[in-house]
Amino acid sequence: MSDGSESTFLLSWGRKPLAVDLRGWQVETVAPGAGSTGLEDPRGAVLEALDSPEGLPPFGEWLGNARTVAIVLPDDSRPHPWPELPRFLVEHLLSTGVDPGGVRIVLAPGAETFTGWKGHPLSGLRDLEGVEMLVHDPGDEAGLVPVGEVGRSGARSVAEGLLGEFVRLAGGQAPSPSRARASAEAGRRRTLELSRVVAGADRVIVASCVAPHPLVGFTGAGHPLLPGAAGAASIAAHEELGLLPTAGPGRTEGNPVREEADEAARALGDAVLAVDAVPARRGGVAGFAVGSPWLVAHVTTPLALETFGVQCRPAPSVIVSAAVDSLEALVRTGAVAALAVQTTGTMLLAGDVTRIGRPERVRRLFDAVLGPRLAGASVLVHTPLPAREVLRCGLMPVRSIASGLEVMGERAGGDERIVVVPDALWTLPRI
Repeated sequence: MSDGSESTFLLSWGRKPLAVDLRGWQVETVAPGAGSTGLEDPRGAVLEALDSPEGLPPFGEWLGNARTVAIVLPDDSRPHPWPELPRFLVEHLLSTGVDPGGVRIVLAPGAETFTGWKGHPLSGLRDLEGVEMLVHDPGDEAGLVPVGEVGRSGARSVAEGLLGEFVRLAGGQAPSPSRARASAEAGRRRTLELSRVVAGADRVIVASCVAPHPLVGFTGAGHPLLPGAAGAASIAAHEELGLLPTAGPGRTEGNPVREEADEAARALGDAVLAVDAVPARRGGVAGFAVGSPWLVAHVTTPLALETFGVQCRPAPSVIVSAAVDSLEALVRTGAVAALAVQTTGTMLLAGDVTRIGRPERVRRLFDAVLGPRLAGASVLVHTPLPAREVLRCGLMPVRSIASGLEVMGERAGGDERIVVVPDALWTLPRI
Protein backbone atom coordinates (compact mmCIF):
# COMPACT_ATOMS: atom_id res chain seq x y z
CA MET A 1 0.00 0.00 0.00
CA SER A 2 1.26 3.52 -0.78
CA ASP A 3 0.09 7.03 0.06
CA GLY A 4 0.12 8.09 -3.61
CA SER A 5 2.70 10.89 -3.52
CA GLU A 6 3.01 10.62 -7.32
CA SER A 7 0.23 11.83 -9.63
CA THR A 8 0.13 9.14 -12.36
CA PHE A 9 -1.02 5.61 -11.59
CA LEU A 10 -1.05 2.48 -13.72
CA LEU A 11 -4.23 0.42 -13.75
CA SER A 12 -4.41 -3.20 -14.83
CA TRP A 13 -6.01 -2.91 -18.28
CA GLY A 14 -5.84 -5.65 -20.88
CA ARG A 15 -2.38 -6.45 -22.22
CA LYS A 16 -0.96 -3.06 -21.26
CA PRO A 17 -1.59 -0.95 -18.15
CA LEU A 18 -3.69 2.22 -18.33
CA ALA A 19 -2.13 5.43 -17.00
CA VAL A 20 -4.45 7.63 -14.93
CA ASP A 21 -3.73 11.20 -13.79
CA LEU A 22 -4.96 11.74 -10.21
CA ARG A 23 -3.59 15.20 -9.53
CA GLY A 24 -5.79 16.97 -7.02
CA TRP A 25 -6.78 13.78 -5.24
CA GLN A 26 -5.46 12.39 -1.95
CA VAL A 27 -4.58 8.93 -3.21
CA GLU A 28 -4.11 5.71 -1.32
CA THR A 29 -3.00 2.74 -3.43
CA VAL A 30 -4.06 -0.72 -2.27
CA ALA A 31 -2.00 -3.52 -3.78
CA PRO A 32 0.11 -6.33 -2.33
CA GLY A 33 3.59 -5.01 -1.63
CA ALA A 34 6.97 -6.48 -2.51
CA GLY A 35 7.39 -10.01 -1.24
CA SER A 36 9.26 -13.19 -1.96
CA THR A 37 9.66 -14.30 -5.53
CA GLY A 38 8.11 -17.51 -6.80
CA LEU A 39 9.51 -20.99 -6.30
CA GLU A 40 12.65 -21.73 -8.31
CA ASP A 41 11.47 -25.28 -8.99
CA PRO A 42 7.64 -25.44 -9.09
CA ARG A 43 7.79 -28.85 -10.76
CA GLY A 44 9.78 -30.28 -7.87
CA ALA A 45 7.46 -28.61 -5.37
CA VAL A 46 4.38 -30.21 -6.96
CA LEU A 47 6.01 -33.64 -7.00
CA GLU A 48 6.96 -33.28 -3.34
CA ALA A 49 3.41 -32.25 -2.44
CA LEU A 50 1.99 -35.21 -4.41
CA ASP A 51 4.22 -37.55 -2.42
CA SER A 52 2.71 -36.37 0.88
CA PRO A 53 -0.82 -35.08 0.27
CA GLU A 54 -3.00 -33.77 3.11
CA GLY A 55 -5.18 -36.57 4.46
CA LEU A 56 -4.50 -38.97 1.59
CA PRO A 57 -1.83 -41.58 0.74
CA PRO A 58 0.96 -40.72 -1.72
CA PHE A 59 -0.21 -40.08 -5.28
CA GLY A 60 0.63 -43.50 -6.75
CA GLU A 61 -0.99 -45.31 -3.85
CA TRP A 62 -4.04 -43.01 -3.96
CA LEU A 63 -4.40 -43.63 -7.70
CA GLY A 64 -4.32 -47.39 -7.20
CA ASN A 65 -5.77 -49.35 -10.11
CA ALA A 66 -8.02 -46.54 -11.30
CA ARG A 67 -9.15 -46.98 -14.89
CA THR A 68 -10.90 -43.63 -15.31
CA VAL A 69 -9.63 -40.26 -14.07
CA ALA A 70 -11.28 -36.84 -14.46
CA ILE A 71 -9.06 -33.77 -14.22
CA VAL A 72 -11.24 -30.74 -13.42
CA LEU A 73 -9.84 -27.33 -14.40
CA PRO A 74 -11.72 -24.06 -13.71
CA ASP A 75 -12.42 -21.82 -16.70
CA ASP A 76 -10.83 -18.85 -14.96
CA SER A 77 -10.08 -15.37 -16.26
CA ARG A 78 -7.00 -15.16 -14.07
CA PRO A 79 -3.63 -16.15 -15.53
CA HIS A 80 -2.29 -19.18 -13.67
CA PRO A 81 0.91 -18.44 -11.70
CA TRP A 82 2.48 -21.59 -13.16
CA PRO A 83 0.78 -22.10 -16.56
CA GLU A 84 2.44 -25.50 -17.02
CA LEU A 85 0.56 -27.08 -14.09
CA PRO A 86 -2.45 -28.53 -16.02
CA ARG A 87 -0.27 -30.20 -18.67
CA PHE A 88 2.19 -31.37 -16.02
CA LEU A 89 -0.62 -33.08 -14.06
CA VAL A 90 -1.90 -34.88 -17.15
CA GLU A 91 1.56 -36.03 -18.21
CA HIS A 92 2.44 -37.11 -14.66
CA LEU A 93 -0.79 -39.10 -14.50
CA LEU A 94 -0.06 -40.80 -17.83
CA SER A 95 3.46 -41.64 -16.65
CA THR A 96 1.94 -43.89 -13.97
CA GLY A 97 0.53 -46.17 -16.66
CA VAL A 98 -3.05 -44.93 -16.78
CA ASP A 99 -4.54 -45.49 -20.24
CA PRO A 100 -5.01 -42.11 -22.01
CA GLY A 101 -8.42 -43.35 -23.13
CA GLY A 102 -9.54 -43.36 -19.49
CA VAL A 103 -8.53 -39.73 -18.85
CA ARG A 104 -11.00 -36.88 -19.27
CA ILE A 105 -10.04 -33.22 -18.87
CA VAL A 106 -13.14 -31.30 -17.80
CA LEU A 107 -13.21 -27.54 -18.20
CA ALA A 108 -15.49 -26.29 -15.41
CA PRO A 109 -17.00 -22.84 -16.11
CA GLY A 110 -19.62 -22.93 -13.36
CA ALA A 111 -22.34 -20.41 -14.20
CA GLU A 112 -20.13 -18.42 -16.56
CA THR A 113 -20.39 -18.61 -20.33
CA PHE A 114 -17.74 -20.59 -22.19
CA THR A 115 -16.58 -18.42 -25.11
CA GLY A 116 -14.71 -20.95 -27.23
CA TRP A 117 -11.18 -22.25 -27.58
CA LYS A 118 -9.74 -19.40 -29.64
CA GLY A 119 -7.05 -17.78 -27.49
CA HIS A 120 -8.00 -19.91 -24.48
CA PRO A 121 -4.99 -20.61 -22.19
CA LEU A 122 -5.92 -24.29 -21.89
CA SER A 123 -6.60 -24.94 -25.57
CA GLY A 124 -3.20 -26.58 -26.00
CA LEU A 125 -4.33 -29.52 -23.84
CA ARG A 126 -6.56 -30.69 -26.66
CA ASP A 127 -3.52 -31.98 -28.55
CA LEU A 128 -2.71 -34.61 -25.91
CA GLU A 129 -2.94 -37.88 -27.79
CA GLY A 130 -5.77 -40.15 -26.66
CA VAL A 131 -7.00 -37.79 -23.92
CA GLU A 132 -10.47 -36.32 -24.32
CA MET A 133 -11.13 -32.73 -23.30
CA LEU A 134 -14.66 -31.48 -22.80
CA VAL A 135 -16.49 -28.44 -21.48
CA HIS A 136 -19.02 -28.95 -18.70
CA ASP A 137 -22.47 -27.55 -19.45
CA PRO A 138 -24.42 -26.86 -16.22
CA GLY A 139 -27.67 -26.63 -18.19
CA ASP A 140 -27.37 -30.09 -19.76
CA GLU A 141 -29.56 -32.19 -17.45
CA ALA A 142 -28.61 -35.39 -19.25
CA GLY A 143 -24.98 -34.74 -18.37
CA LEU A 144 -25.70 -34.44 -14.63
CA VAL A 145 -26.07 -37.02 -11.90
CA PRO A 146 -27.09 -36.65 -8.21
CA VAL A 147 -24.21 -37.38 -5.84
CA GLY A 148 -25.78 -36.65 -2.45
CA GLU A 149 -27.07 -33.75 -0.41
CA VAL A 150 -25.52 -30.53 0.87
CA GLY A 151 -26.57 -28.00 3.50
CA ARG A 152 -25.05 -29.25 6.76
CA SER A 153 -23.85 -25.78 7.79
CA GLY A 154 -27.40 -24.43 7.55
CA ALA A 155 -28.31 -24.14 11.24
CA ARG A 156 -25.58 -21.63 12.03
CA SER A 157 -26.17 -19.78 8.77
CA VAL A 158 -29.88 -19.44 9.52
CA ALA A 159 -29.19 -18.07 13.00
CA GLU A 160 -26.60 -15.56 11.81
CA GLY A 161 -28.65 -14.49 8.79
CA LEU A 162 -31.83 -13.93 10.79
CA LEU A 163 -29.88 -12.14 13.52
CA GLY A 164 -28.57 -9.80 10.84
CA GLU A 165 -32.15 -9.02 9.81
CA PHE A 166 -33.13 -8.25 13.41
CA VAL A 167 -30.17 -5.87 13.66
CA ARG A 168 -31.28 -4.12 10.46
CA LEU A 169 -34.82 -3.71 11.80
CA ALA A 170 -33.56 -2.44 15.16
CA GLY A 171 -31.50 0.15 13.32
CA GLY A 172 -34.51 1.39 11.38
CA GLN A 173 -33.45 -0.25 8.11
CA ALA A 174 -35.79 -2.08 5.79
CA PRO A 175 -35.50 -5.88 5.93
CA SER A 176 -33.77 -7.66 3.05
CA PRO A 177 -36.07 -10.30 1.50
CA SER A 178 -33.15 -11.84 -0.40
CA ARG A 179 -31.05 -12.31 2.74
CA ALA A 180 -34.01 -13.68 4.68
CA ARG A 181 -34.63 -16.14 1.85
CA ALA A 182 -30.97 -17.14 1.80
CA SER A 183 -31.07 -17.75 5.56
CA ALA A 184 -34.09 -20.00 5.23
CA GLU A 185 -32.67 -21.90 2.26
CA ALA A 186 -29.33 -22.42 4.03
CA GLY A 187 -31.06 -24.57 6.63
CA ARG A 188 -32.44 -27.03 4.10
CA ARG A 189 -30.80 -30.13 2.73
CA ARG A 190 -30.89 -30.30 -1.06
CA THR A 191 -29.70 -32.64 -3.76
CA LEU A 192 -26.37 -31.81 -5.39
CA GLU A 193 -25.93 -32.62 -9.07
CA LEU A 194 -22.47 -32.83 -10.62
CA SER A 195 -21.10 -33.61 -14.05
CA ARG A 196 -21.74 -37.27 -14.89
CA VAL A 197 -18.18 -37.58 -16.24
CA VAL A 198 -16.70 -36.27 -13.00
CA ALA A 199 -18.97 -38.16 -10.62
CA GLY A 200 -18.50 -41.42 -12.52
CA ALA A 201 -14.69 -41.35 -12.58
CA ASP A 202 -12.68 -43.69 -10.35
CA ARG A 203 -10.46 -40.76 -9.35
CA VAL A 204 -10.92 -36.98 -9.63
CA ILE A 205 -8.12 -34.39 -9.62
CA VAL A 206 -9.16 -30.76 -9.19
CA ALA A 207 -6.48 -28.19 -9.95
CA SER A 208 -6.95 -24.51 -9.18
CA CYS A 209 -5.24 -21.21 -8.52
CA VAL A 210 -5.93 -19.73 -5.08
CA ALA A 211 -7.19 -16.14 -5.35
CA PRO A 212 -9.71 -13.88 -3.53
CA HIS A 213 -13.34 -14.69 -4.33
CA PRO A 214 -16.41 -12.60 -3.41
CA LEU A 215 -18.37 -15.54 -1.97
CA VAL A 216 -16.24 -18.54 -1.13
CA GLY A 217 -13.33 -16.64 0.46
CA PHE A 218 -10.69 -17.97 -1.92
CA THR A 219 -10.86 -20.11 -5.03
CA GLY A 220 -9.40 -23.58 -4.92
CA ALA A 221 -10.14 -26.71 -2.86
CA GLY A 222 -13.68 -27.95 -3.69
CA HIS A 223 -14.55 -24.81 -5.69
CA PRO A 224 -13.88 -26.43 -9.12
CA LEU A 225 -16.64 -28.96 -8.30
CA LEU A 226 -19.21 -26.55 -6.85
CA PRO A 227 -19.96 -24.34 -8.70
CA GLY A 228 -17.48 -25.40 -11.42
CA ALA A 229 -18.81 -28.83 -12.44
CA ALA A 230 -22.28 -28.61 -10.87
CA GLY A 231 -25.75 -28.26 -12.39
CA ALA A 232 -27.46 -24.91 -12.89
CA ALA A 233 -29.95 -25.40 -10.03
CA SER A 234 -27.19 -26.40 -7.61
CA ILE A 235 -25.11 -23.37 -8.64
CA ALA A 236 -28.00 -20.93 -8.16
CA ALA A 237 -28.77 -22.28 -4.68
CA HIS A 238 -25.08 -22.23 -3.81
CA GLU A 239 -24.72 -18.57 -4.80
CA GLU A 240 -27.69 -17.59 -2.63
CA LEU A 241 -25.56 -18.46 0.42
CA GLY A 242 -23.27 -15.61 -0.59
CA LEU A 243 -25.87 -13.17 0.76
CA LEU A 244 -25.24 -14.33 4.32
CA PRO A 245 -22.99 -12.17 6.53
CA THR A 246 -20.41 -14.93 7.07
CA ALA A 247 -19.72 -15.26 3.33
CA GLY A 248 -17.34 -12.96 1.50
CA PRO A 249 -13.83 -12.43 0.14
CA GLY A 250 -11.10 -13.79 2.37
CA ARG A 251 -13.54 -15.47 4.77
CA THR A 252 -13.27 -19.22 5.17
CA GLU A 253 -14.09 -20.08 8.79
CA GLY A 254 -17.87 -20.34 9.16
CA ASN A 255 -18.38 -19.38 5.53
CA PRO A 256 -21.42 -21.42 4.31
CA VAL A 257 -20.35 -21.10 0.66
CA ARG A 258 -16.89 -22.47 1.45
CA GLU A 259 -18.33 -25.25 3.59
CA GLU A 260 -20.79 -26.30 0.89
CA ALA A 261 -18.01 -26.44 -1.71
CA ASP A 262 -16.15 -28.74 0.67
CA GLU A 263 -19.29 -30.84 1.07
CA ALA A 264 -19.47 -31.26 -2.69
CA ALA A 265 -16.00 -32.79 -2.63
CA ARG A 266 -16.84 -34.96 0.37
CA ALA A 267 -19.76 -36.40 -1.58
CA LEU A 268 -17.17 -38.12 -3.77
CA GLY A 269 -15.15 -39.30 -0.77
CA ASP A 270 -11.44 -40.03 -0.96
CA ALA A 271 -11.68 -40.21 -4.75
CA VAL A 272 -10.98 -36.43 -4.93
CA LEU A 273 -7.49 -34.93 -4.85
CA ALA A 274 -7.03 -31.13 -4.89
CA VAL A 275 -3.90 -29.48 -6.27
CA ASP A 276 -3.88 -25.78 -5.38
CA ALA A 277 -1.27 -23.14 -6.24
CA VAL A 278 -0.89 -19.88 -4.29
CA PRO A 279 0.65 -17.07 -6.38
CA ALA A 280 3.68 -15.18 -5.12
CA ARG A 281 3.59 -11.38 -4.95
CA ARG A 282 6.37 -10.94 -7.48
CA GLY A 283 5.10 -13.57 -9.88
CA GLY A 284 5.24 -17.34 -9.95
CA VAL A 285 4.05 -19.66 -7.21
CA ALA A 286 4.50 -19.06 -3.49
CA GLY A 287 3.52 -22.62 -2.66
CA PHE A 288 1.43 -25.68 -3.47
CA ALA A 289 -0.97 -27.68 -1.34
CA VAL A 290 -2.20 -31.15 -2.33
CA GLY A 291 -4.69 -33.49 -0.71
CA SER A 292 -8.31 -33.69 0.39
CA PRO A 293 -9.98 -30.40 -0.66
CA TRP A 294 -11.34 -29.61 2.81
CA LEU A 295 -7.84 -30.00 4.28
CA VAL A 296 -6.03 -28.21 1.45
CA ALA A 297 -8.14 -25.10 2.08
CA HIS A 298 -6.77 -24.90 5.65
CA VAL A 299 -3.22 -24.98 4.30
CA THR A 300 -3.67 -22.37 1.57
CA THR A 301 -5.83 -19.86 3.50
CA PRO A 302 -3.04 -18.47 5.75
CA LEU A 303 -0.74 -18.19 2.72
CA ALA A 304 -3.44 -16.46 0.70
CA LEU A 305 -4.33 -13.99 3.46
CA GLU A 306 -0.66 -13.05 3.78
CA THR A 307 -0.19 -12.79 0.02
CA PHE A 308 -3.29 -10.84 -1.02
CA GLY A 309 -4.46 -9.03 2.12
CA VAL A 310 -3.76 -5.28 2.34
CA GLN A 311 -4.98 -3.02 5.16
CA CYS A 312 -7.12 -0.19 3.88
CA ARG A 313 -9.24 2.70 5.18
CA PRO A 314 -12.63 3.00 3.42
CA ALA A 315 -12.83 6.05 1.17
CA PRO A 316 -15.69 7.96 -0.48
CA SER A 317 -14.19 7.30 -3.95
CA VAL A 318 -12.56 4.07 -5.13
CA ILE A 319 -11.14 2.99 -8.51
CA VAL A 320 -11.03 -0.78 -9.05
CA SER A 321 -9.42 -2.24 -12.18
CA ALA A 322 -8.70 -5.73 -13.45
CA ALA A 323 -7.36 -7.34 -16.62
CA VAL A 324 -10.44 -9.46 -17.36
CA ASP A 325 -12.25 -10.06 -20.63
CA SER A 326 -15.92 -9.84 -19.60
CA LEU A 327 -18.22 -7.55 -17.69
CA GLU A 328 -19.27 -10.58 -15.65
CA ALA A 329 -15.72 -11.03 -14.37
CA LEU A 330 -15.30 -7.29 -13.76
CA VAL A 331 -18.42 -7.12 -11.58
CA ARG A 332 -17.28 -10.17 -9.62
CA THR A 333 -13.86 -8.59 -9.12
CA GLY A 334 -15.49 -5.40 -7.87
CA ALA A 335 -17.27 -7.42 -5.20
CA VAL A 336 -13.89 -8.50 -3.79
CA ALA A 337 -12.78 -4.87 -3.43
CA ALA A 338 -16.13 -3.54 -2.16
CA LEU A 339 -14.95 -3.13 1.44
CA ALA A 340 -12.70 -0.28 0.34
CA VAL A 341 -15.74 1.92 -0.44
CA GLN A 342 -17.67 3.91 2.15
CA THR A 343 -21.37 3.06 2.23
CA THR A 344 -22.20 6.53 0.85
CA GLY A 345 -19.34 6.48 -1.66
CA THR A 346 -18.77 5.59 -5.30
CA MET A 347 -16.83 2.76 -6.96
CA LEU A 348 -15.47 3.14 -10.49
CA LEU A 349 -14.97 -0.26 -12.12
CA ALA A 350 -12.48 -0.17 -15.00
CA GLY A 351 -11.42 -2.92 -17.38
CA ASP A 352 -10.60 -3.45 -21.06
CA VAL A 353 -13.38 -6.00 -21.41
CA THR A 354 -14.33 -7.29 -24.85
CA ARG A 355 -17.69 -8.86 -24.06
CA ILE A 356 -20.64 -8.69 -21.71
CA GLY A 357 -21.14 -12.34 -20.90
CA ARG A 358 -24.86 -12.87 -20.28
CA PRO A 359 -26.71 -9.64 -19.38
CA GLU A 360 -29.03 -11.49 -17.01
CA ARG A 361 -25.99 -13.05 -15.33
CA VAL A 362 -24.30 -9.65 -14.90
CA ARG A 363 -27.48 -8.21 -13.42
CA ARG A 364 -27.76 -11.14 -11.02
CA LEU A 365 -24.13 -10.75 -9.96
CA PHE A 366 -24.75 -7.11 -9.21
CA ASP A 367 -28.03 -7.68 -7.36
CA ALA A 368 -26.86 -10.69 -5.35
CA VAL A 369 -23.12 -10.11 -4.93
CA LEU A 370 -21.71 -6.64 -5.66
CA GLY A 371 -24.74 -4.58 -4.56
CA PRO A 372 -25.04 -6.14 -1.07
CA ARG A 373 -21.27 -5.84 -0.56
CA LEU A 374 -21.40 -2.10 -1.35
CA ALA A 375 -24.23 -1.54 1.15
CA GLY A 376 -25.56 1.56 -0.58
CA ALA A 377 -22.50 2.84 -2.43
CA SER A 378 -22.88 3.70 -6.13
CA VAL A 379 -21.12 2.05 -9.09
CA LEU A 380 -19.75 3.53 -12.31
CA VAL A 381 -18.29 1.40 -15.12
CA HIS A 382 -15.62 2.34 -17.66
CA THR A 383 -15.03 -0.21 -20.44
CA PRO A 384 -14.74 -0.13 -24.26
CA LEU A 385 -18.22 -1.69 -24.46
CA PRO A 386 -21.08 0.38 -25.95
CA ALA A 387 -22.89 2.36 -23.26
CA ARG A 388 -26.24 0.83 -24.21
CA GLU A 389 -24.87 -2.67 -23.54
CA VAL A 390 -23.71 -1.69 -20.06
CA LEU A 391 -27.02 0.02 -19.33
CA ARG A 392 -28.84 -3.15 -20.42
CA CYS A 393 -27.09 -4.91 -17.54
CA GLY A 394 -28.35 -2.36 -15.02
CA LEU A 395 -24.99 -0.58 -14.64
CA MET A 396 -24.02 3.06 -15.17
CA PRO A 397 -21.33 3.59 -17.88
CA VAL A 398 -18.90 6.52 -18.09
CA ARG A 399 -16.99 7.32 -21.27
CA SER A 400 -13.57 7.75 -19.60
CA ILE A 401 -11.75 7.58 -16.29
CA ALA A 402 -11.63 11.38 -16.28
CA SER A 403 -15.41 11.71 -16.58
CA GLY A 404 -15.83 9.07 -13.89
CA LEU A 405 -13.53 11.03 -11.59
CA GLU A 406 -15.57 14.14 -12.22
CA VAL A 407 -18.77 12.36 -11.17
CA MET A 408 -17.05 10.84 -8.15
CA GLY A 409 -15.74 14.23 -7.07
CA GLU A 410 -19.22 15.74 -7.22
CA ARG A 411 -20.71 12.89 -5.24
CA ALA A 412 -17.95 13.11 -2.64
CA GLY A 413 -18.87 16.74 -1.95
CA GLY A 414 -15.32 18.04 -1.98
CA ASP A 415 -13.76 15.06 -0.13
CA GLU A 416 -10.60 14.41 -2.15
CA ARG A 417 -9.73 11.04 -0.64
CA ILE A 418 -9.60 8.22 -3.18
CA VAL A 419 -8.45 4.59 -2.98
CA VAL A 420 -6.99 2.93 -6.08
CA VAL A 421 -6.95 -0.86 -6.40
CA PRO A 422 -4.84 -1.15 -9.58
CA ASP A 423 -5.10 -4.94 -9.93
CA ALA A 424 -8.09 -6.25 -8.03
CA LEU A 425 -7.67 -9.82 -9.30
CA TRP A 426 -4.82 -10.31 -6.86
CA THR A 427 -5.73 -7.87 -4.07
CA LEU A 428 -7.87 -8.33 -0.97
CA PRO A 429 -8.60 -4.97 0.75
CA ARG A 430 -8.96 -5.53 4.49
CA ILE A 431 -10.49 -2.91 6.75
